[in-house]
Amino acid sequence: MRRAIALAWALCACAPPAAPEPEGQGAEAGVVARVDGAAIRVEELTRLAAARGLSPEAALERLIDERLLEAEAERRGLQQRADVRLAPKRALAQLVLRDVEASVPDPADPEATRAALDALFERLFATTQVRVVPEALAPLLGGPQ
Repeated sequence: MRRAIALAWALCACAPPAAPEPEGQGAEAGVVARVDGAAIRVEELTRLAAARGLSPEAALERLIDERLLEAEAERRGLQQRADVRLAPKRALAQLVLRDVEASVPDPADPEATRAALDALFERLFATTQVRVVPEALAPLLGGPQ
């Protein structure tokens, strides 16, 4: 598979530019590859290459590998697991934390980072309703039931 990708890149690099295809014919605009029907778009490839400092070839390989693993996960029924269903929410929470940490003038200063996180949680608690259910929590904490 890797050789096929490398060969395709080499052929693209050596081939003269093709004339634009008429609308609605040939390759779908912006799609650089398909894995079992799932499109990999130019934007996705360039975003990954820039974010990870990868060559376009390496980014394409990584995206193809991801699509293959996603298909295998679906084949195995892994999308039904609770931890998998919660993963996107955890990933979003991690992105918020990274954004807060990136906004701190001196990220190496743990007190500045803690102050930024405290300010975030103070704002969140002020604008969001949070209700703890003590009777459901007590057995987990070893308290009276």
